[in-house]
Amino acid sequence: MKEEKFNRQQLYDLVWSQSMLSIYKKYCISIKRLQRICKSMNIPIPPFGCWQRVESGLKSRVISLPETDKVYKDITLPVRDENSTESAVKIVKRITEELKADEKLMAMDPNILVKPDKMIRETKAYLKKNTKKIYTDWNRYSNYSANTLNIKISSNIIDRSLRIMDTFIKMLRYRGHDIITKYGNTYALVFGEEIEICLREKNKLVIIKTDNIFDKREFHPTGLLIFQISKHPEKSYIDGKETLLEDKLINILAYLEHLAKKKIKQRAYQEEQRRIIEEEERIARELQERKDKEKTNFINLIKQANHYHQAMILRDYIAAYENNAINKNQMTPELKNWINWAKKKIDWFDPFVKREDELLTETDRFNIDDK
Repeated sequence: MKEEKFNRQQLYDLVWSQSMLSIYKKYCISIKRLQRICKSMNIPIPPFGCWQRVESGLKSRVISLPETDKVYKDITLPVRDENSTESAVKIVKRITEELKADEKLMAMDPNILVKPDKMIRETKAYLKKNTKKIYTDWNRYSNYSANTLNIKISSNIIDRSLRIMDTFIKMLRYRGHDIITKYGNTYALVFGEEIEICLREKNKLVIIKTDNIFDKREFHPTGLLIFQISKHPEKSYIDGKETLLEDKLINILAYLEHLAKKKIKQRAYQEEQRRIIEEEERIARELQERKDKEKTNFINLIKQANHYHQAMILRDYIAAYENNAINKNQMTPELKNWINWAKKKIDWFDPFVKREDELLTETDRFNIDDK
């Protein structure tokens, strides 16, 4: 897959030259992901409605790129294949042809029920036993048991639905996949990926005239089955006039395998992007720590130089004070003791001498002015 690199300035130019949707169509990156990257790099993005104003011939305020000393690593955006939709269709078609070439797989007949799977037996028992309890306003049966399949159908197509699901389960397991249930939902486990599936009946809206102001609205079963795959994105296979759902199980299986591989690839890409972001954050954090340490060391250097300078001033002062007392014959024992005391304190204060002082052991010589 072709990739393009962007530094901070180039990414700013990109998001201010076209809409997020246009960028999404060109590169394999979600809009939210792109927005998070811009935020992490302190890149302003156009406000909501900006491009609608531009298309209408109105001016929109452009926010300048803030200046910063922080170093940001270049980001890489994979370029989306212009024929990605066609490529996906071709991939599913290729997988379908491979599956149809498997005689054992094609021999699995969804029109008969032979040695039903344990989940099918449990689902059937549950539906037959609880038909009155699970009858709904939509005139269909919904299975909410945690250990049975998630199917939503009317009573007259229970047997057909179970035959279809039994065949589909056997197809999944023949291909090395599996099927599981969690919290009342059913998932096809394909290449380790959990993909939610549901078998339901298509309903039609019926308006019933009443004597009230508002007519009564009811949903009636049609007898048409829908095999629904996932929710993000959602894809469904439905009974057709010429092709029933039984004849589409191979296509469904092929799409599930394609979807699972796509999810694996997307997660790998997301993990790589997460790793890149963490690495960028680590580099930025270490750089900031180095800057902080450098600043602290330089401040300490200034303090030490100032202390040395102050120590020299004190030494010169005491020397001058002593010479003045000697020259004027004013040296007394008390003054001599004070001069010796002062010299010892200066030795303690001098950053090169750092003489020990019993009374100043808990005092920071570099922050002598602090209270």
